[in-house]
Amino acid sequence: MDSLIDKLEETPVSPPKIEVIFDNNIDLFDARKAIQEMFHEVNCIENDKHLLEIVPQGTSKLKGVLYLCDRFNIQREEVVMIGSGKDDLPLIEWAGLGVAMGNASAKLKHAADWITRSNNENGVSYMVKEHFRKQQPIEFLKKMNLIK
Repeated sequence: MDSLIDKLEETPVSPPKIEVIFDNNIDLFDARKAIQEMFHEVNCIENDKHLLEIVPQGTSKLKGVLYLCDRFNIQREEVVMIGSGKDDLPLIEWAGLGVAMGNASAKLKHAADWITRSNNENGVSYMVKEHFRKQQPIEFLKKMNLIK
């Protein structure tokens, strides 16, 4: 099997997406409503901090991950997803190991198997280091049936 990096180097993928940052939520809500009424072929994803992402209808991070897993025969239990935004919730819930950043919302943290440090505290590198040192939280080890 070819590696994912080899495939991406051979055929680079650039998902079509437009990101718009608004000064306030009122403008964001108005823009989202207008876009969704005028253009049925796109979907508007409201993210954190007044960010609106405009993507093709039916597009999501999770669908992309599912496609890659299917294509490269990667099992759900082998997938680690790390996120902090509203649009990361389906990924965190689906992954074998869902990790919320320390600066994520309470809802995302509640859905996660693991909460790492914040972006400002190098949460991703901290999580990877701790995971590979095999010092996972007890709740995660129980969930994965590694301990009782």
